[in-house]
Amino acid sequence: MGNKKTDKVANAMAAVSNSPFKLVKSNPVINARYDLSTIQVKILLHMISKIDHTKDRLDTITISVQEFKKITGISTTAIYSRINIELDNFLKKTIYNKFDGGLINTTIIAGYTYNNGLGKFNIDFSPTLTPYLLQLKTNFTVIDIRSLLQLKSIYAIRFYEFCKESERLGTFKFEVEKLKDILGLGDRYAKYTDFRKRVINVAQKELQESSDLYFTYEERKKGNTVVLLVFTIQRNANISVPNDDIEEATYELIKESKKSIPENKEVTEILKLVGEYGASEELIQKWLKAYPLEKIKETIAYVFAEAKGGKLIRNVVGYIIQLLEDEKFAEILKEKETRQKEEREKKKKAHLEKAREEGLNMNVFNLKKKYHIYCQNRIIELLKTDSNCYQFVVSKLSTSLETQFAFESFKKHFQDVVSAENIIQYLDINPSFNGAIISIVESAYKQQIHASSEAIALQKEAKKIGINLL
Repeated sequence: MGNKKTDKVANAMAAVSNSPFKLVKSNPVINARYDLSTIQVKILLHMISKIDHTKDRLDTITISVQEFKKITGISTTAIYSRINIELDNFLKKTIYNKFDGGLINTTIIAGYTYNNGLGKFNIDFSPTLTPYLLQLKTNFTVIDIRSLLQLKSIYAIRFYEFCKESERLGTFKFEVEKLKDILGLGDRYAKYTDFRKRVINVAQKELQESSDLYFTYEERKKGNTVVLLVFTIQRNANISVPNDDIEEATYELIKESKKSIPENKEVTEILKLVGEYGASEELIQKWLKAYPLEKIKETIAYVFAEAKGGKLIRNVVGYIIQLLEDEKFAEILKEKETRQKEEREKKKKAHLEKAREEGLNMNVFNLKKKYHIYCQNRIIELLKTDSNCYQFVVSKLSTSLETQFAFESFKKHFQDVVSAENIIQYLDINPSFNGAIISIVESAYKQQIHASSEAIALQKEAKKIGINLL
């Protein structure tokens, strides 16, 4: 007796294969690099929708002229020659994708024939694509072809497939250059602004107007250059895909494809880091079985740091695998960890030293300020209570060339009225005058100012931190 779960999935695959509306497309094909016209990609999608996914070999796909009219929208009387031209060009087109599970590099179709009597074209897929078109167990996406054939832009079709593939996650992201490569743009749209305007925004606008799924996106920059695009998948409430009688079978397939590996926090954490570079859940699960989580994260961080430092890494996931398997790399990580620890200790020490110096400088500043205020208050007290002190200050201000400018400024301010009160008031108005008065009084009353108990206490405090207030 067969396994009920296996039978259920097999029956679902058979039902989808027999549906004229559903197609099953492997994710490596969805994310592969190819440069097709809108008509060619619609032919490809129609061919995939005709595949019997339960078989172990690819059959020749037969498409009538009437079908061509329907799927391509060509209504010209010269439809035969137009189809021939498209298929001739299609023969030259290749598909390429290097991913953690393997490599695709082949032409898409191997050849075609036309039967005049029947009005039908017979087209053969490249046999190399067999593993990616038949007997799919995991890593595939089920798409309703009606959602694709109504789209006019090749970019809208490709982005719809990206949205459908990541619909469960609600988001997907691409490095700008990687996305341009996948879309087969080559050297076209060298300026990002042109790429955004003519490719991304065109696809976004058409999907929003004509599709059940569309996207919004955010730009991530490195300096002034946009290097990464993060797309958020949106559901269009105004448009829905028509239902048919195999929705339950479609659901079973989607459920089976997506649950090949149970979700866990560790897989999700690593997937967020390297999922955009082609790492699958299956691969990450293998990593976690073979290596500690921290080693995987450190290896990924090392690869990203090298890329940021200018190293050209064409296959990020492949490089991560290479390093994980390299026993010598463990020593490199250990040495790096030692260097980082030493660097952290060095920075910590420098930070503490800087904080100590800043604290010391602040203490010095505050202590000097405190002593200055003490001296000024003591001098004000002498000016108020000791007439000899006042007379001595006035005589020094009048006769000294060093203080002449400050004294003239004082007399101008008080209209030549010289008094102890005015001198005290002007201390807070003119810093130069303030300094002159302190210097004059200190020269004659040093003992009274600097030998008090308060002054001595401040001087002792200053000595503790290595400064002299006198």
